[in-house]
Amino acid sequence: MELLKTHNIIVLLVAIALLVGFSGAILFNTSAYAFALLLAMGGLVFFLQFPKRTLLLLLAARIIVDLMHFLPAIGGLNILELFSGGTTVVCLVLIAHRFRQDIEWHPLIHLFLIWNLTLIFQVFNSPLELSTVVSFLKTFSPVLLLPLCSSIFVQRNDGLKVMRYLAFAGAIPILSSLYFLATGQMKDPEMSLHGIPRLLGGYKNLRHHGLIMLIISLLGVFQWAISETRKQQAIWGLYTLGAATCLYLTMIRSSLLPFVLALGLFSWLTDRKWILYILGGAVLVGLTVSDTLQERFKDFVLIFTLSRETEMEQLAKLGSGRYALWTSSFEAWMDKGIFKQMLGLGFGAHTELTNSTFFAFDIASGKDLDPHNDVLYILYDLGPLALFSYAGMTWVSIKACFTLHNIGHTWKEKQLGAMCACAMLALTLNNLLSNGTVKRVTIGWMFWIFAGIAYGTLKHYHLRAKANQKKNTFSTEKGLG
Repeated sequence: MELLKTHNIIVLLVAIALLVGFSGAILFNTSAYAFALLLAMGGLVFFLQFPKRTLLLLLAARIIVDLMHFLPAIGGLNILELFSGGTTVVCLVLIAHRFRQDIEWHPLIHLFLIWNLTLIFQVFNSPLELSTVVSFLKTFSPVLLLPLCSSIFVQRNDGLKVMRYLAFAGAIPILSSLYFLATGQMKDPEMSLHGIPRLLGGYKNLRHHGLIMLIISLLGVFQWAISETRKQQAIWGLYTLGAATCLYLTMIRSSLLPFVLALGLFSWLTDRKWILYILGGAVLVGLTVSDTLQERFKDFVLIFTLSRETEMEQLAKLGSGRYALWTSSFEAWMDKGIFKQMLGLGFGAHTELTNSTFFAFDIASGKDLDPHNDVLYILYDLGPLALFSYAGMTWVSIKACFTLHNIGHTWKEKQLGAMCACAMLALTLNNLLSNGTVKRVTIGWMFWIFAGIAYGTLKHYHLRAKANQKKNTFSTEKGLG
């Protein structure tokens, strides 16, 4: 019966894809639409037939596709947008197909549904513009990985396999960034920001580069931690050193600080306190001798020492102007009235709060300003209910990661739980300092993958315990008989 349902879904999707593909080719007089949709159809069929293998490939490909922004667009969409749209569709189909099977019993299903319902509501609460659809899809896509990974990666060592695939894929961004470093990218005057040369690598956005390298560095640390030979440790040590070097050269504080804290916490949880001591010493020496680090991180001291009454102008410029951006936009939000505050202002509405009140952050750019804080973005655009559901999913997922660390059946799975918890905490800290997991699709994918594989491993334990209990009950009854 299950195979019949799967077959019917596949036939229906193939028919729809063929109809849309050939209609696009006829209407727009181009074969690109048909080719793209037929390719997507093939991937969808493979996904439904072999979901675990396909999802593994998609997770790894997500890290690499970020570097392909230079490829020509198809029908006005670049390769990353096509990849995001296609994977969102197949993830939705697979969630619908597996919902009654096990997803509806996920511990976070209620918060997951509340989150998605608030997103759908905000589509109708926002202007009917293309930007609304884009914002919705960027926000909607990442959290799908939480129930999907929890449902699919439930066999022994599945979580470890996901981490390994992601780490393998991460080698390409590392090599790409090191290539740009070797070819003198940082010597370009355009690569200087706030008077400091930066490494952009093959990315379009410096902050995105920093976040990717944060995640890849932690993946390297994890692979090093579970290595069983000195050769493996050496390889993964060099891998981590390369990623951490690229991360450092971005000079993105909202990625550097979470990495240091996550590495320290992971070392503490896994009883590698010698790393914590070395890390603490290196940070202390770096802050003592490096004028660049002192300049970049002095704001974390000034925010507690400057007076709001007498030094407001200087205080407003802290964090590249984030202090003024956050405080002034929040004051503007408070003026909106309780009804609008509770409902949320709609996708893109945060720009009214930031642009109309902010005066120090990016005055020369002329661009619409993001709050540079995912908590404020959710609160302003989506409302407090959405913030509650997102924060709830995050908090409970981090607790699940710590549970895996505490009860893991093998030392590798204990390390897996520790790293998933540390990575999620690091990205959550970034969310408080900048934008990260909510609208940056790749970063959001990685964030919820960590939660999903932790839940999947815990589910494996539960299924195995049930199977053993059933086996023991059967053996007891047979003996009594």
